[in-house]
Amino acid sequence: MIKIVTLTKKGSETDFEKEYIYDFLFSKLTEIQNHDHRLIIYATNNNGIVPAVNVYPTDVFLHLSNENLKYDYYFLNKSNTVLRSYFNPLIKHQKCFSIPLGYQSGFRNIENLKGENNRYMWSFIGQMKSFRKPMYDAFQKYEPNYASFSQKWNSQSLSFDEVKQIYLDTAFAPCPFGSVHADTIRVMEVLEWGCIPVVVNFLGNDYYKYIYGDHPFVVGRNWDDAAQKVAEIFENKMLLKKKQTETASWYEKFKDNLTDDVVSIVSGRFNNLKSSQFEYQNAGRKDIIMKLRYYYHFHIKTKTIY
Repeated sequence: MIKIVTLTKKGSETDFEKEYIYDFLFSKLTEIQNHDHRLIIYATNNNGIVPAVNVYPTDVFLHLSNENLKYDYYFLNKSNTVLRSYFNPLIKHQKCFSIPLGYQSGFRNIENLKGENNRYMWSFIGQMKSFRKPMYDAFQKYEPNYASFSQKWNSQSLSFDEVKQIYLDTAFAPCPFGSVHADTIRVMEVLEWGCIPVVVNFLGNDYYKYIYGDHPFVVGRNWDDAAQKVAEIFENKMLLKKKQTETASWYEKFKDNLTDDVVSIVSGRFNNLKSSQFEYQNAGRKDIIMKLRYYYHFHIKTKTIY
């Protein structure tokens, strides 16, 4: 089996995504036989901090964190292949594949529990930052709903079990941006428990197709548009059931394809990958307008927080 080298610090930094990485993302790596490559797990947001390990051309990097995209990526070019969170069309590495942020350890639906998913039209559990207020303003008039706000990240008063039960009782879950980037762990957390993610365009595009491929999420031009689409689906019970069934079926296939593709990528077999998001990523790296928008947002804009 491939050798895994973890460069993250022991404790919360490593444990936060441990379940997602080892129990899901790497769950099929045992299929790799007689493999002399190393898979190096590295997480940082600090510009200029390089991993304290010699990098060989045969190595595969799992590059986590780095929401602000302000990083000197030269060390990644020393490795054969890179798996990383947060899609960035400005990265020139030809064998760089962006994957979802995943979910916090404790949110994996191990028992495959199912809920009614219609007690609440929508729910939001998390930090109510100022730039997320338009999301709440757009949705608050639609009932039934559930909203629980925390003062700082990862500090809500609800237990994991309480949060998961709310998601089991919820049809739709708005997934606003992080502080700088569009991606968020909320997307896979709500998918695990049967919710349909609701998102809006990022820098003029449906960002989520670059991470989830041909997904069934509700995508709005803005939060008012997204909320109206959610209300229309929720009021039509047949349409709602169809959307929920479609989302659940897609998510199971998405996870299966992604874990298969991780084995192929780590093994160096890049032809015929199953996940459509990798095709979108290749197209995004060739999109001049998209690259200009990313460069402005992450490298020129003085205030990147939404």
